[in-house]
Amino acid sequence: MARLGMVAMLIFLETTMLWAQSPEEGSSSWATRDDSGDEVVTNLKFYFHDTLSGKSPSAVRVAQASDTDKSPTLFGALMMVDDPLTEGPDMSSKHVGRARGIYGSAGQTDLGLIMALDYGFTDGIYSGSSFSVLGINPAMQHVRELPIISGTGLFRMGRGYAIAQTYSFDPKTGDAVVGYNVTIVTYKEIEALETMEKLSQLGFERLMKETELDAMMTPGSRATPILAIGGYTGITVPASYDTDEMPFGICFGGLKWSEPKADRNRLCF
Repeated sequence: MARLGMVAMLIFLETTMLWAQSPEEGSSSWATRDDSGDEVVTNLKFYFHDTLSGKSPSAVRVAQASDTDKSPTLFGALMMVDDPLTEGPDMSSKHVGRARGIYGSAGQTDLGLIMALDYGFTDGIYSGSSFSVLGINPAMQHVRELPIISGTGLFRMGRGYAIAQTYSFDPKTGDAVVGYNVTIVTYKEIEALETMEKLSQLGFERLMKETELDAMMTPGSRATPILAIGGYTGITVPASYDTDEMPFGICFGGLKWSEPKADRNRLCF
């Protein structure tokens, strides 16, 4: 039974690692990624729906200055938003996330909106990940550039920029649809950490405990740094040579603080 559990763990880990490392798997038409270099570059394309009208607006004015209504730019107005993000320009297209936060009119002579928004995603491998924008949005310009200051999940410690382009605007209601083309650069170590967290969520710790395994085995050394980033035990030992006479190893991994067991297995091997 222990050997069967070991084989199951090996298959589980290898399958999950391949899923995490493949840029094609789980990709969407609105999101692409390139991890062929030293860093991961992600490109996102979606539409932002800012609705001020109707019975259930997604953007509402929560504060303003005493002279805001007299200002041609509504200087001092502050909006709270919970705007849907969609794959296409129509609200009926697939929803991929929401933008939440505040924006306000910060320009007296031009419509410069100070943006403090979190763009959180709910689709595909990016579900649970988000990035934050903080900067001035010159709303009257057809195309604008906004800074990305950080993120969470797969975008943790990310940096980049968003190109925003107005798709439609109703001057009577203030309703707008804006297209976004976003480029985010992240460290590969962040992807590895996210992978380790997903391994735990998918049952890595549960399977190790329920089957009472002393260690998990996987060929090669690929699992060792992934385990280390997650705080788990990972020891690679020499195993043999491949057909090209190149050496390869086997990784012994385990739960946190299980180094003595992993080292014992290494010595026995």
